[in-house]
Parts: sequence; C-alpha cells; structure tokens
Amino acid sequence: MVSNTSEFTCHHVDSYYSTPEFLSLVVHMVTAVSIPTHILGLYIILTKTPSYMNSVKWYFLNLHIWIIIYDNMLGVLTIPYVILPTWSGYTLGVLRHLGVSDITMNVLIVLACTNTLLSILAIFEHRFHIVCTYSWKSKWEHFTYHLTSLVVFLLIGMAEFFGFLLCLVWNILQRVRSKRMSQKTYEVHVKFFIALLIQTGIPTVMLLIPLTYAWVSILYNYYDQSFTNGVIIFETLHGLCSTLVMIFIHAPYRQALFSMVFRCYMRGDEYRPQSSGSVAPTQNNPNVPDKP
Repeated sequence: MVSNTSEFTCHHVDSYYSTPEFLSLVVHMVTAVSIPTHILGLYIILTKTPSYMNSVKWYFLNLHIWIIIYDNMLGVLTIPYVILPTWSGYTLGVLRHLGVSDITMNVLIVLACTNTLLSILAIFEHRFHIVCTYSWKSKWEHFTYHLTSLVVFLLIGMAEFFGFLLCLVWNILQRVRSKRMSQKTYEVHVKFFIALLIQTGIPTVMLLIPLTYAWVSILYNYYDQSFTNGVIIFETLHGLCSTLVMIFIHAPYRQALFSMVFRCYMRGDEYRPQSSGSVAPTQNNPNVPDKP
C-alpha cells in the first residue's frame, strides 16, 4: 500500500495499461515468441559452433541457459506486478498458483539475474586467461570473486567487466606493437571482442534499465503503474533480444540460421504443386458444346 505520510506524483492510475491484465497479456505474448527463439539458439550453439570457437562454446551455452532461466522466471513463473516507489506488489505467474511464497520467488529472481551477469563475466574472464600474458595472471585464480559478486553483484560485476576489457585491449595492443601478434590475428581478436561487447552489452543494459527506473522512482516518490508495467515487459524481452543478438552478431551462427531458412524455403518450393493452367472450357474442346 502507498504510505499516507509521503507525497507521491501519480500518473495514469486508471489506464488499462496499468492493470495486471495488460501486463499478463503482453508478457504471455512475449513468452510465446521467446520460447521457440531460445530453442533455436540452443540448437545453433550445440550444432553450428565452428571448431575455432570450441573454447568459448560452453560459455555461450552457460550464458544462454541462464538467460532462458531468468527469462522464464520473469515471464512464466512469477510475472511480478510491481508497485513503485513502494517496492510492493504481487505476482501473476505459475508459482503463485502453486503456493510458493513471495520471498522464495524474490530470491529465485535475484539468483537468476545474478547468475546471468556472472555468466557474462565468465566469458570475458575466459578470454582474459586465453589471450593475456600478464605475470600476475596466475594469482587471479586464487581470488574467490564469485562470493563477493553475489553480495554486490552489480558494482563488482561491472568493475570486473571493465577491468577484463581494459586488460584485453591493452595486452593485444602491446603484442601488436612488439610484433608478437600478426595483423590478421589482431583483426580476428578485434572482431570477436566487438561481437562479445555487443552480445553481452545489450542484455546487460536491458537488466540495468529497470533497476535504474526503480531507483529513480523510489528516490523521487514517483508512481506511474503504466510505466512500471512497461518496464517489466521490457525486462521480459531481455531473453528474446539476447538470443537474437547472439545469433546475428556471430558470423557462424548467422550463416547457419540463413542456411536453415534457405533449406526450408527450397524444400517447400520443391513440394509446391505445379500450376495446371486454366480449366475453363474453350471452343476447341470437343467435349464441351458450343454456346447457342
């Protein structure tokens, strides 16, 4: 409930877009599109990853699985109807009808979100161990950063992300200048890093935007249920966008998808019945009598 002792700025309270029915309807529509897209993403990772990407294949799979878990946690199992800035509300998903407590659902959402961010971080840490040649690199393996990240996963995770990114860029530039890395290898690394930045940056931003809005809403005591529903819907699009970005940003996955679509099109064209022409009677047909 909204406190009577505070002044709130309220907007669109009676709008249909602020209702639980609208939120539930749109989230279900998003889920109907997301699930087959996730399955396609799993298939492409498992069967279409080229040999030169084998070292990162399982990291992509791990990230994709956690994205699916987080996506379905929001869009199927809980569907939170949040009332900001009070940080109250209730759920509309499957777990509510199964009698799961609110605190349990909150913990599950936080764990899924945390592991999604850690999966993104793991990809860059993997590249850090493969590419970088710093003398202090071996000491990093003894730091139990996962526990720290679980406590303050957002700040620590972002700090580590930029730390790995700077180390990777600086190390590659040094190796190019010292001619320990060819120009061709350098270009391959740069293209792959750009693809990783786009692949991980878009879902990260989609995770941060709802958190930022929640913080601003609480800070300024701003209430707009329609906008809050829109933020939740935006968050449920996270998994769909992440899968599509992963497929289209990496050339092998993109080419595999186009090849699959092309084969399906050709197969459908092969079995398409040929036109038999007009069957309208003509005067040249001896079996059809002439018009009087």
